[in-house]
Amino acid sequence: MPSPIPYEHIRQITDQASFVDFLRSDLAWPIPDHLDSFDPVAVPYDMFDDLGYKPKDEPRVQVSRLLAMQRGQPWGVFLFKLNTPRIYITDLRKIVRKLSSRRELMRGMPI
Repeated sequence: MPSPIPYEHIRQITDQASFVDFLRSDLAWPIPDHLDSFDPVAVPYDMFDDLGYKPKDEPRVQVSRLLAMQRGQPWGVFLFKLNTPRIYITDLRKIVRKLSSRRELMRGMPI
């Protein structure tokens, strides 16, 4: 069983670069060394076309999908950026329900 991650390591995450470093060093994710942010490998979703939001609704969250880290990766990684200080569970449920479809998970391509 892997050893627990020290709480201090999680508290040190303050931006994308420190998050990428945390995933690479503490979780041993196969992130290429030349990446210090997910911007080059994150594909943003159109909240209206892709996730079914109505044009009258202002999305309270933005969603991006990371390209696969390696070929045959059986899981997807999604980044959520909140546009409000509060987390709305109904929004997250709607988004996760849509993203968890098998077809959606197979869209990623290796970095």
